[in-house]
Amino acid sequence: MSTVAKINDLIDAFGYLETSYDKKDWQQYFKGFAKPILERLTASKSPRLAEFKKGAGEFVKFISEKFADITIYTPKDGDYEHSLIYSYWRNEEDEAPVFLFFLDGMKFFKV
Repeated sequence: MSTVAKINDLIDAFGYLETSYDKKDWQQYFKGFAKPILERLTASKSPRLAEFKKGAGEFVKFISEKFADITIYTPKDGDYEHSLIYSYWRNEEDEAPVFLFFLDGMKFFKV
């Protein structure tokens, strides 16, 4: 039987660190995180506003329900404002966890 070491590239290659939020602290963090996004979408009368509200609510519900199984990562520089990454294992036998990113909090640019 061969054993293969599983390496998490977020930690190994990109220097992310696990956070130690409890559910209440995370929910408070997310409210503060989502507020400026909501304000920006509202001010610009973005057609994404309704979709953002719905998606943010679904995201909070999903993370809250699975919180005990979720691992939250932040960059080693501690930029909690824009860069949290979430992961969980669907099944123990999977090769890698599922990673979740909250896209409305990210900046995009074309290369």
